[in-house]
Amino acid sequence: LFYLAFAFMSPVMLIAQSLESKRSGKKEYKQGKAKFISDIENSVHQLRIGRREGLAVRRIVFPDAADCTSRVLDGRHDLWDRRRDDVDFLAYRIGVGDQAALVSAIIDSGGSEDLREYGEKKLRRKDPIHLAPLAIPLPQFGALGLVGERENTREVMSWLMLQTMTLQSHRDVSICAALPADM
Repeated sequence: LFYLAFAFMSPVMLIAQSLESKRSGKKEYKQGKAKFISDIENSVHQLRIGRREGLAVRRIVFPDAADCTSRVLDGRHDLWDRRRDDVDFLAYRIGVGDQAALVSAIIDSGGSEDLREYGEKKLRRKDPIHLAPLAIPLPQFGALGLVGERENTREVMSWLMLQTMTLQSHRDVSICAALPADM
């Protein structure tokens, strides 16, 4: 009799366990989804911070004319702070423009396709960072030439010379120029 009751209750217990498993699976999915969305929002926030910090670093590494002049006039400690072994040695700021961000995020494979699409859409930022310093690394290109109206090229040449004299060590750089007599 005991075995008969056990045999009868086994399918009932199996169905009950299946329903409980399904209900707890839905609960775990909801919790996992909420955590994923929270993690994505946190990552978006971190990317925003990273983009701002990246722009700030670019502005420090490639200073504007006011900052270069201040290094001389105020006798700042960062006068001639670039050395031959530095990555920014002989890198010249030539203006500002839109540039790609240096930070990004990637979602690991797996999981729900809908959630992956949501996450990738939120994390995909192809828009550039606006008004970021544009720089030319002279060692990479070997030379820099100026072409144009004399007044315009004179101003650009002055800007390049200011950067050379304030950012590069006088022990590492010599300035030589072939200029017309009426310059």
